[in-house]
Formats: sequence, structure tokens, C-alpha cells
Amino acid sequence: MNTLSKSLSPLRRIGSRLIHRVNRVPARRARIVFAAICLLGVVAIAATGYLTYQVRLQDNQRDDRAQALAAMQSNVPKLLSYDGNNDLNQEFAAKYDLLTGKFREDFTTLTKSSIIPAAAAHRIVTNAKIAESGVISVADDSVSVLMFINQTTTSSEEPAPQLDGSRVKVTAVRSGDQWKIGGLQPV
Repeated sequence: MNTLSKSLSPLRRIGSRLIHRVNRVPARRARIVFAAICLLGVVAIAATGYLTYQVRLQDNQRDDRAQALAAMQSNVPKLLSYDGNNDLNQEFAAKYDLLTGKFREDFTTLTKSSIIPAAAAHRIVTNAKIAESGVISVADDSVSVLMFINQTTTSSEEPAPQLDGSRVKVTAVRSGDQWKIGGLQPV
């Protein structure tokens, strides 16, 4: 046992010196160290909150991206397809619900003044299909989508189908719990 006491003796001396030094630390320095530790804690909590917010924001944008793209893949062909052999006023009235904002007003005016009369007079039938699409950008309540659209058109003068391809930038706008078309711009 005596040898064990002798071997622990240096450790006891080191321990007593540390305790003696800690007791000699001025109160001011202890307050500074305590304040620094508290500040580091606050910074760590703030950083955790900020990073959590960023992760949620990215998750929301990912969800918005997927929902808006799916809605536009469904709604744009509905909007651009019509049958001049049917009641076009009734057909287009249903299409207006797919739109929002100034684009809805402009599209309504355009269809009533030129598209519906021409389609009815020439029995134009247009069928639009999305060849490919992808999200360009995501903002708070809007998503920009690039779409490659193929339209097949027949008429009383041209009964053979005519295929036209186009690229369109579509602005999808959140309206309540739905995504509506807020703009179509040829690219």
C-alpha cells in the first residue's frame, strides 16, 4: 500500500495545484469566461434555428416545385386544346378556372375576340401534349416552368393533322391550395 501512496503522490500534488490556481482566478475573469460560454450557447442555438429554417424552406420549395410542375403538366394541355365542333363558349369557360390574375383577363379577352370565333368558323380542333417540361425557378408563391409542347391541329380547310412544336415559359401561381396558370410566354 505504501508504494501505491507514493505513486499517487505526484497526482495529488498536481490536483492540489490546479485547485489552488482555480481559486486564485479573479472574479472578473470568471465572469468573462461565463459570459463567453453563454454567448457561444446563444450563437449555437441561433445557428441551429437558422439551419432548421433553411432546411424547411428547401423542403417547401421542393414540394412547391413538384406540385406546380404536376399541375402545369395537367393544366397547360387542357388550356391549349379545344374542339371547334363543340360549344366553345362552354369549353373555354371551364378553362378560365385554370388561370389567375391579369393573364386570366387577357386570355379571356383574346379567346372571346379571336380564338373562339375562328375555331368555330373553321371547325379547328387542337390537341396539345407536353413533350417535356422542367422547373426553371421557384419563388415564394410562384414557380416558372419550361415546357416543350406539341400541338396537333386540324380544321375544315386542313383535315390532315398539322404538327407544331413550341417552347413556352409557364408561370404557375399558388391560389389557395391550387396551382394556376399566371402566364404563358413563348420562348
